[in-house]
Amino acid sequence: MKKDIRNSSRFTLLTSRMNQNLFSILLVLLIILLLNRVKFIFVPFEEFFSIIVFPIVATFILYYVMKPLVAFLERKKVSRGLSISLIFLIFIGLLVLLSWTIYPVVYAQVDSFARTLPDNIRELTAQTERLFNSNLMRPFRNTAMEQISRLNQYLQEYGSHLSTSVLDSMSSFFTAAERTLLGLIILPFMLFYLLKDDSKILPAILPKLPIAWRKESESSIREIHQKLSSYIRGQLIIGVLVSVLLTIGFLIVGLPYGTTLAILAGFMNFLIPSFGALIIAVPACLIGFIHSPWTALWVAIIFYVVQHVQSHLVAPLVLSNQLQIHPLTILVLLIGGGKVFGFIGLILVIPVYAAIRVIVQHSFRWYQNTSGYYDEENKEMEE
Repeated sequence: MKKDIRNSSRFTLLTSRMNQNLFSILLVLLIILLLNRVKFIFVPFEEFFSIIVFPIVATFILYYVMKPLVAFLERKKVSRGLSISLIFLIFIGLLVLLSWTIYPVVYAQVDSFARTLPDNIRELTAQTERLFNSNLMRPFRNTAMEQISRLNQYLQEYGSHLSTSVLDSMSSFFTAAERTLLGLIILPFMLFYLLKDDSKILPAILPKLPIAWRKESESSIREIHQKLSSYIRGQLIIGVLVSVLLTIGFLIVGLPYGTTLAILAGFMNFLIPSFGALIIAVPACLIGFIHSPWTALWVAIIFYVVQHVQSHLVAPLVLSNQLQIHPLTILVLLIGGGKVFGFIGLILVIPVYAAIRVIVQHSFRWYQNTSGYYDEENKEMEE
């Protein structure tokens, strides 16, 4: 009898909670509808966010890179302010050294590519024709010629609107350059104060939260901090290794502009985990194809080998499975984040997903400990 009463009261409570949740969902949807009608109000905020997103993201990346060095100097009895200043000087020295050693090579390759671009296009066309006229491509010749005809038609249509596209691109370029310059000016100050006062952030946040939330909130913030720290440092190491491996491979096969392509691949792999280097694979294969079809094939093999090495050997060792995200999940997140938020979404979707997952896990743990539902369920199972 007591059990029936308890089940009835639980059903009434559950129904009441469902009605409350349904009302909350409808209220949120109504708010979203109203906000969509007055979205012009948020245009200044969008502009402000577009300006500060670059320095904020760059600041946190550099923070997680420099934080271990600052902590090391502090353990050696060097004051925090002096430690940060020394790290800044070392970082600037490394940038100067890299510019002095790598910049001339990259500049020469980019300049050579720009000067020989018309010749490269003609050679690419000639190579394509020779490939289509070969016996190997005979079964696919008609289909390939149809696709080439469509491509030429698209290029002609695009060329008719080229002047407008160029003006729009120039306007976007100058706007992006202005925001980047402003971000570079702000970045050192944000980075300095974040490194200097990072230990004060958590003690300032926790007292503002309800007492029942503080333990799990502190635990979740520390776990997010640890995961992001491991992720960014690991991605930096993987990006450098990808650049080195691709440079060696491109030197072996004699790929033109190989150093520049390898650096770009490593940088993209740092920004976009697991699949960033593959973005550079298409232009690299095209440049290799201009040289010879066999060079393009070897470039594709090199990318496959490097991708396999970094996914199955380097990444598990460096990241130590900190994020514990399946590669298929990463691919889906990258596609969705890139589609909705563009290039910024590709960069931020993985760390944001990891942070949200930690928050959800800790919130559910807090709910388990405070709701009492799971304890009662365990008692019934024991009975």
